[in-house]
Amino acid sequence: VALRPWSADPVMTGDTLSTVLGALAALCCLYAAVRTRGALRRSWLLFGLTMAMWAVADVVWYAYGTSDGYHSVLSVADSLYLIGLLPVSIGLIFYPAGTWEPGARTRLMLDIVVLGGALLLVSEVVVLGEVVSSVGAGWDAFVYVVYPVTDVLLSGLAVLLLLRSSGKPRPDLILIAASFAVYTA
Repeated sequence: VALRPWSADPVMTGDTLSTVLGALAALCCLYAAVRTRGALRRSWLLFGLTMAMWAVADVVWYAYGTSDGYHSVLSVADSLYLIGLLPVSIGLIFYPAGTWEPGARTRLMLDIVVLGGALLLVSEVVVLGEVVSSVGAGWDAFVYVVYPVTDVLLSGLAVLLLLRSSGKPRPDLILIAASFAVYTA
């Protein structure tokens, strides 16, 4: 970007890099799943499934891009990105981070709903209302509204997972929470 700030090359390079790193992340998650058992294996499989879906979405995004960085077929890629949120969310919710007290998962789900609703309301008031009115009702507007909310929710879920862990801080939970914070940024 610094070398050619107004060119589409950084966009295309970023797409390629994202695709390669997404595929590598999927393989790493699957490798971790093979080496573990039980709930941890299930979570790593779900993380790997999401990474694979996002890598395919990156390929679709990249394949339909043009030299000026415009992407004409967003709905397929966006669908894969958004559907990929389901397995990673389930993987985070059931990631073994300590013992759950009765009703803790239900409270966690309610916290996520409240956090998401509050974020959507604040985003709508501050910026998304204007974005939606400029692009009109449709898939693009839906995507513009959903992406920031889901990104923050995933990060919040990862941080809640870290906070819920019992005992001394676990490196795996710290890295998972940090990865979702970087993803959101």
